[in-house]
Order: sequence, then structure tokens, then C-alpha cells
Amino acid sequence: GEMMDNFTKGTAESFYEAIQLIHFTQNIINIIYQRSVVALGRLDQILWPYYKNDLEKEKITRDFALELIEELNLKLTWNVTLLPTDYTTVANALGQNTQTITISGVDKDGNDVTNEVSYLFLEAYKNIKAFTTDLSIRVHKKAPERFLKNALKVFQSTSGIAFYNDDIIIPAMIKTGYTIEDARDYAIIGCVEPSSQGNTFAATGRIFINLPGVLELTLNNGYCNLTQRISGLETGDPINFTTYNEFYNALTRQLRYNIEKSVKIAQIGDEETMKFFPQPFVSAIIDGCIEKGKDYTAGGAKYNFSSITAYGFATLVDSLYNIKMAVYEDKLISLPNLIQILNSNFDEHEELRQRLINKYDKWGNDIEEIDKLANELWNLFCSEVVNHKCMRDGHYNPGAYSMGVHVIEGLFTRASADGRKATQPLSNSLSPVNRVEKNGLTATLNSIAKLNYELATNGVAVNVRLHPQNLEGDENLEKLYYLLKGYFKSG
Repeated sequence: GEMMDNFTKGTAESFYEAIQLIHFTQNIINIIYQRSVVALGRLDQILWPYYKNDLEKEKITRDFALELIEELNLKLTWNVTLLPTDYTTVANALGQNTQTITISGVDKDGNDVTNEVSYLFLEAYKNIKAFTTDLSIRVHKKAPERFLKNALKVFQSTSGIAFYNDDIIIPAMIKTGYTIEDARDYAIIGCVEPSSQGNTFAATGRIFINLPGVLELTLNNGYCNLTQRISGLETGDPINFTTYNEFYNALTRQLRYNIEKSVKIAQIGDEETMKFFPQPFVSAIIDGCIEKGKDYTAGGAKYNFSSITAYGFATLVDSLYNIKMAVYEDKLISLPNLIQILNSNFDEHEELRQRLINKYDKWGNDIEEIDKLANELWNLFCSEVVNHKCMRDGHYNPGAYSMGVHVIEGLFTRASADGRKATQPLSNSLSPVNRVEKNGLTATLNSIAKLNYELATNGVAVNVRLHPQNLEGDENLEKLYYLLKGYFKSG
């Protein structure tokens, strides 16, 4: 009735109306896209003026505002992405809805903007134990200790909160082309991807690349065991790679080829989208489209990017390091023999598989030599990605996250030189391979922190599972607080 009339005349006039308008808009976009990878932005900043005004005029109570936020979260859980039933034996059939909400952070002048609505979102999230809607917390050097500890308390009971480092993400966004003001106003899209609010077409899930698959193509001279044909670059017969540098150079060329091929395919899709799938509603609410007279899909947004996201990074690092050591340093096995054994899924070679698993260092243990290799591979991937332009007068941004796809892709990837057997999951996002961390969580985070995250302009995910006993009580809360602060301080 009256609320709908207000929407037709302009914007919302109260906190209640603002919540309702957000929900309406979200539903319209979900209907258009037929899926729900649509972020809601910095809702504590959007809602704060309405909340403050209504409180001052005694039009709302804190408890009622909390109830409305809880209801919004519950409504959002109605929109979920379902995985195909074929994958239910290795993944959860009920996926997250990736309708991410971002809170806290800084304003356009770099000042902390944590407010009462930020705390309300934490409380609401804890009360309903939201299991599909992501809550993203922006962290910076001046972030209030009380707020971060409150967020960690919610993390203790829900484990559904993600933390993002403003002091790394904002400079990275500036380097990719954002003004400092727009970079400071970023929110998280989908899983972990940073984007300025309301002015960007980032296409953050455009291309995904299986890094262990690239290594597999290199080992087999471009031959794909899955499709049983040459689908990669013919980098040369591995018997001729007499030095590690020759093999590494072949891997580099294979990676470059696969990125170039993926971009060409994506550009065909982008052209078809421009022609046949314009988005008038989204174009009307994204800055730049009306001013330019261009649809959102045709480059109308103020900022335009595309993306290439890697998964299986640690599987690649550990596999390449094992090849370097077992084949070229220790002469434990020849490269052709190793390839034959990998393609047989270690059939009758379990002893070799265990040696590959246990004899050589693995990434994630704060060991300098393999950490250096990880850094080389990370820089290689990111530098190759940013060389490419997208159809909307922007460039590609690199990132690393999995969304569970590392499990599915593992089903189609042959055995790898780190000792992983065929069909087993690849490494998760930018985390180490499961069960190889031997030197504790701090060492794992030290290895991860050595990578240059200002290159990762499409975001990265570092997923850490902690035993429930390590999450209980005030003492563990203090440990979590200083662990988070120390990790973000290290980069």
C-alpha cells in the first residue's frame, strides 16, 4: 500500500522501507539472472542514515531493527544455488546463495565507518545462524577492537564469516584502475571478489582455470586424457626436457596458451551477451550506463573488468616441486616413467606415491625454497592474466578461489605428482593441500602471506578449518583476534 506508493515516487523514507526496497531489488535481479550470485553491498552503510533518523524521531526501536535484519537474512536464504545430483557424493547438494553482505571498513576519506547497524548485522547473523548468506567483514588498521572481537564471537558460533584486509585490497584496486574514493567503497561479490559499489561490471566469475590440469597437459605434450585428443599446446616430448628449466618453460608456455584460448572463448560469449541479452534494469541502477548511453553488458558501467580465477594452486606447487626434486635433483625417477605412472593412477606404485607425499616439502609449512616456488608461480599466473583485455574496454583480473569446484574438477583430473590420486579433490582455493601442514597454523599462514596479494585483484580465499575446541572460550577468542591481526599485518 503506502510503502509501495513511496517507492513509485522516489526512494525509501524509513529503515523499514529501505529494508523492503533492498529485498524487492534483489528479487528483481535474481529473476532476471535466474541465479543468485548478486551481492547486496555495504548494507550497514546504506541503512545507517535511515536507522539514525528513525531512532532520533522515535519511529523505530533497536529490537525491531534487529528483527527486520533477521527477516531480510531469512528471506535471502530462499535463493540458493543447487549443485547437480551427480556431485552429491563429494559435495553438499545445497550450495551457498552467494548473496554477500559487506559491513564495516572505511569511508571515502579513509576513516572507520563501523556503526550500530554493523553490530546489528553481527547479532542478527548469530541469532539466526545464517548458513547460506555470506557476511563479509572489512578489516583495517583502525578497525575497532570491540567490533572485531564481536565478529570473532559470531565466527566462534557460526563459522560463516569471512574477513577482508582493506590495507591490501584498496591499494590493489587503485592499481587496477579505481579512484581511491571508489576503491575505499568496495564490497564483496559472490565469494571473495572485491568491487566498488554500484558502478562496476567486474564479471568476477568469467573464466576458471584448473592449474594442475595445465601441468597435466604439459606432461602429456598437450594431450588431454579426459577428451582423448590434443587440446593443449604441444610443448614438446617430455623425454627432451633434460633440465628443470626446460620443463618449467614448457609449463609457462602451456599456461599462457590456455589463458589465451580461454579469453578467446569468453570474448565470443561476451559478444553474444551484448547482442542478445541486454540488461535494462541493471543498466538503470549502475553508474555510467545512462551517462554513456550504453547497456551494462556493452561497457556502460563506470568500471569494466573480466576475470580469470585459478584453483588447485597448492596442488600445482607441490607437484612441480616434487618433479623438480624427484626427477631433476635426486634422479629418483625419469620424467617419462613418472608420467606413465601418473597416467596409470600409481597402479602398483604405492611406494613411490608415499615417497612423493612424505619425502619432499609441501607448501604451507613456512619453508623458504618451496615458498619461493609458490611465489614464482603466483606471479607468473597473475602477470599472464592482466595482459589480456576484455570486450568492454577493461582488462582481466586474476584471483584464486574454488567455491567447491576443486572437488568436482578433481573428478576429471589425472593423478598428480604430489601423490594425489585421480578423481581426488584438488587443493581448495589458495589454501595448502589438506593434511600436509606439519608446522602449525602460524607456519601455514606465513607461507600464504608471502604471496603478493596486490596482484590478486579478483580476490582470493584462504579457508582454514579449526577444531571446535580451539574456538571455545575467551582465551581462544584472544588467540583468534591476534592471529587475524598478525596475518593481515604480514600481508
